[in-house]
Amino acid sequence: MKQLVWRIYDDSNTSQAVLVAATFHAEDAAAMAAHFGDGHRVTYCQPHTSRYVDVWREGSEDFPAAESYDRAAELMHKRAGLC
Repeated sequence: MKQLVWRIYDDSNTSQAVLVAATFHAEDAAAMAAHFGDGHRVTYCQPHTSRYVDVWREGSEDFPAAESYDRAAELMHKRAGLC
């Protein structure tokens, strides 16, 4: 069974992040982060290790994910060490 490795969290509640979505593809995660808006964080979960890496925070990057899902996904892949 495939694991949903790209997870989107709402960090607006400072006491605990809330998982709002998960997907198989970084491009979809970028679209969801753009939809949910500033402060939402994308995390990559490495399969079989449960190691989590923060790869995107909407509103804190050089450009919004809505500007280019592909470009945001490429950056997420680099930060996750996948390319």
